[in-house]
Amino acid sequence: MPTPPRDALQQSLTELPPWLLSMSFSSPRLFTPPGFYNAPLSKFTLTSVAACSVAASVFHLRHWFPLHLSLVVAGAQVQRLVVSHCAFTSSSELLFGGVLLYYLRGIERLYGTRKFAVFVTVTSTLATLLNVSILVLLRGFVNWTAPGPYAWIFANLFIYHERVPETDKFEILGIRFSQKSFVYLLAVQLIAADWSHSWLPALSGLVAGAVWATDLFGMQSWRFPRAIEKFATRYLAPLLQSPPPERSTNPEVPRPPARTTAATNAATTMAPNVPAMPEQPVHQDSIELLVAMGFDRERATTVLRRVGGDMERAVQALL
Repeated sequence: MPTPPRDALQQSLTELPPWLLSMSFSSPRLFTPPGFYNAPLSKFTLTSVAACSVAASVFHLRHWFPLHLSLVVAGAQVQRLVVSHCAFTSSSELLFGGVLLYYLRGIERLYGTRKFAVFVTVTSTLATLLNVSILVLLRGFVNWTAPGPYAWIFANLFIYHERVPETDKFEILGIRFSQKSFVYLLAVQLIAADWSHSWLPALSGLVAGAVWATDLFGMQSWRFPRAIEKFATRYLAPLLQSPPPERSTNPEVPRPPARTTAATNAATTMAPNVPAMPEQPVHQDSIELLVAMGFDRERATTVLRRVGGDMERAVQALL
């Protein structure tokens, strides 16, 4: 009797190495609060890709998903242009791809779901066209590409690289790393799972993300028709809603140790006329960026003022 997809997925997730589980699912240094609050499209994508991937494995349907140029052209299987984004065909790709889909949900919070839906549609379309074009040019050398939401992941990865500040910086053997380094490592491992067929969709996703970042033809201002948005808001959004994350009981940045009375008197005696440092102004763009990431506006404003407008320290404190 075939294993139910949910049980198979849970069994696959237990195969993740401990360091990856701790970094990806329970780390306090995720660049947005945990969960899918304000990220319904990312929630739908992760669950759908996981379900399709497990179903393809359980019911032996993996051959339906790769993007074969010959089957698309000669076999008239045009549906592969779409279904090639819907499932991974190996457990390692599902594991690393699933973690990346979860981690990069912060881009949806950054853009808002309306804009993010357009971003995903545009970049996936561009990546598919680029995929097919390169397959035509390299016919005989590359005949098909690995299936999976590579366009989604790597277009998001480009925006993540460009827009999300680095935190938790450290050095190993003189090489500087940050929390972003672990995300890039996951992306490299995803490509390495089937590098000969996954490099092309990954590259196409990165290029599509770069094109979006240039705002070619004003694409960043595009939106779906109001009728589609109303339908999604009324019928789909309630099914994908997630509760807001619990507020931290200690959101403030730790203050430096208080001076002793003797130290304060000494400092006053040595520099009696030195004025107090003025409070650093907080830029509205920084507040809006933190709010888009899912943080409370009042808390974001308070923490930004306390750290002098430093976005990296503010993100660390809010998490």
